[in-house]
Amino acid sequence: MSEYRLHVFDKEGKKKEFIFGSGQSLYQVLRKNNMYVNSVCGGTGRCKKCKVQFLSGATPPHLSDRETFTDEELEQGYRLACKSYPSENCSIYLDFPSAQVVLTIPGETDENCDMFHKREAADHYGLAVDIGTTTIAYALVNLQSTKEENFYSQLNLQQQYGADVISRIQKANEGELVNLKECITKQLTEGIYYFLSETCQLDRIVISANTAMVHLLMGYSCEGLGAYPFREIYTDMISTATDTLLFMKEKIPITIMPGISAFIGGDILSGIAFLSLGKEEKRELFIDLGTNAEMALCDGKGHILVTSAAAGPAFEGGNISCGTGSVPGAVCHAKMMENGLSVSTIRKDFPVGICGSGLLDIIFELKKANIIDETGLFIEQFFETGYPVCEGINKKMIYITQNDVREFQYAKSAIRTAIEILLERSGLIYDELDHVYLAGAFGTFMNFEKAAGVGLFPEKWRDKIEIVGNTSLLGAVGYLTKANEREVYNLKDSCQEIYIANEASFQEKYLRYMYL
Repeated sequence: MSEYRLHVFDKEGKKKEFIFGSGQSLYQVLRKNNMYVNSVCGGTGRCKKCKVQFLSGATPPHLSDRETFTDEELEQGYRLACKSYPSENCSIYLDFPSAQVVLTIPGETDENCDMFHKREAADHYGLAVDIGTTTIAYALVNLQSTKEENFYSQLNLQQQYGADVISRIQKANEGELVNLKECITKQLTEGIYYFLSETCQLDRIVISANTAMVHLLMGYSCEGLGAYPFREIYTDMISTATDTLLFMKEKIPITIMPGISAFIGGDILSGIAFLSLGKEEKRELFIDLGTNAEMALCDGKGHILVTSAAAGPAFEGGNISCGTGSVPGAVCHAKMMENGLSVSTIRKDFPVGICGSGLLDIIFELKKANIIDETGLFIEQFFETGYPVCEGINKKMIYITQNDVREFQYAKSAIRTAIEILLERSGLIYDELDHVYLAGAFGTFMNFEKAAGVGLFPEKWRDKIEIVGNTSLLGAVGYLTKANEREVYNLKDSCQEIYIANEASFQEKYLRYMYL
């Protein structure tokens, strides 16, 4: 096998050098050497996001390259890493995305809150961590005052193996489990050292995550998670330490929150605990809209029904042609004006893509303007090309395509169907709910009027919905400060899982709610 050299330059001009063999795609070479590649499809060529620029040794353009780039961009060396198979020494430019994302901090604005100060040696701190499919969020907690003193969040770099849980399970079952585990453990190590550099000590760490993320973190087999009847290896509470699980010499105790099943993990149990569902005679619905959609319904009699909807990652920008997470520059709001869409971005930065709330706004506005109909179909003018949303980096237009609208419809229909089935099983109707809690990054920027306008939620919920943020992280904070293990297990035992796909009314409801 022939060997070649790859030189990778970043935007600051720093260079890294790697040796690779013939027959490997650039995507494979970069990922093997722990270089982040934006590829939410896991390198299959579907998402067309693993864009690089060859500075020398450019590969011949693949058909996918010609579909993605203009002739001028191809001439400038732009290619998709997953479709580039170099056969000589080459150099590329790779613009690494920012790992930090926007956090909404209680009592603060949505701008970054930089509150670090060197702590006293007598201070005792704990760290709560939420490992989400899209982001990893941290909260530093003063164990004496029980107050959160700082928040930090970064993109989950496992995205390069696929945007959603199913893609990563498939990759794990195809021999990538060790790499997926190494990816997340390295990130956690870096995140913890970020806090240790500013804090004299961390007494303990609590991690909350969905079942698949826990399996990938622990290196458990994902075979049972990928096929019916969907059996997990372990959902009980896990006690370990940083020197065992991570790349650290320091020995800090780690508790990983228990889950309920293959589809309902510790992140949802943390949310239920944080919201104290089931403790009062109230009929409450808790919906966590992330890369997956999980929900819990309390009937007011102490019974909690839980379920998971296969919504896909559309509400976090995944599987969307110009999609992105809730990062600075993400289009988060839109309104139709005389000359087209007027958009707002997170932190008012230059547009970099469309996040979930932006996608919701755009689809609502296009439907209102009769550019798409109630079936989600574009008018002929935009059917092939998609609708131009705004100008992005390098004057490249950000579009919403017909496929993007379909991805939104799949997600919206799955969520609405799951809500109705939970209500049916509880013998309740929409009007009888006392409260609806909406968690996840999507809800932070969501416009309720537009969500109701496309059928995601019923209009009658206007005064019942409360945006509650990252309840997985807040639940981990609660456990960190109270450490009430018995209470968590009591909640776990109170939950009954419903498999919505097995319900007789599933198909009819799913097809009905595909309409906008």
